[in-house]
Amino acid sequence: MLPHGSRNRELHVGRRPILRRCSRYHDLFDQVVRLIIYILAEMAGMPKGILTAYKSFQENVKVFNAVAGGIGLPYKRKVSIPQGCPLSMMLVALAMRPWVPLMGGYGVKVRILADVILIMAKGSGMLKRYKNALDATHKYLN
Repeated sequence: MLPHGSRNRELHVGRRPILRRCSRYHDLFDQVVRLIIYILAEMAGMPKGILTAYKSFQENVKVFNAVAGGIGLPYKRKVSIPQGCPLSMMLVALAMRPWVPLMGGYGVKVRILADVILIMAKGSGMLKRYKNALDATHKYLN
């Protein structure tokens, strides 16, 4: 999965440079394997009734393509979770949780909000640490 929009910036705090990259993973919600999300949610302690209702909704929702003001035929997606669903952001955060300590091993700081991932490196060797962390992020998401 490649980022849709990415920006590299070298920022300075006082005299110390900080490298920051903010990537928006455009298709993140569209590529989520729901079975993995269900397992993670159950392991994390999501109440069974809520998880059952969530599964039922996700497995039965029909989507439509809209082109030039027209709506196509309904179909079901095998993967994905809807971006507008209130639980989607929480479940993506749950799926990304193991990635956070992984990034600490690369000597970078990270932030996540939905499909926006921020990786920050500073100090000596920041470019190499940043590159390694970014490569590991792509590997994690694929």
